[in-house]
Amino acid sequence: MHAIRNTEDQAQRLRLTMELARTIPTDQITTWLDQGLFTRREGFAIALFSRLLEQRLMAEDPAGYLTRQLQNSKDISEEDMLNFTGEHLELFLTQARSLSSPGA
Repeated sequence: MHAIRNTEDQAQRLRLTMELARTIPTDQITTWLDQGLFTRREGFAIALFSRLLEQRLMAEDPAGYLTRQLQNSKDISEEDMLNFTGEHLELFLTQARSLSSPGA
C-alpha cells in the first residue's frame, strides 16, 4: 500500500492498485473492504481498488458479497443487483428472508 500511495506516476499507481486487488485471497476480501484502508478521497486508482474487490467478491463468493452488502446496509447498484439476482436468485431470496425475520 505504501508503494501505491507514494507513486507519483498515475499509470503506475493504477497498475499497482489493480495488481493488489487481483492478488488478495478471496477469503480476505471482506477484511480488506471492511478495514477501509483506502478512501475515495485518495483518487481514482484507490476508489477502483474497492470496486475491483467488490466485483471479485460478487463473482467468487456470492453469499459473502450479498451478506456483506445487506448487513452493512451498503447500496447495491441496479446493474449489480440485476446481474447478481439473475445468477443467484435463490441465494438472494434466502438471504433476504433471513435478514427480514431474524428470529426465524
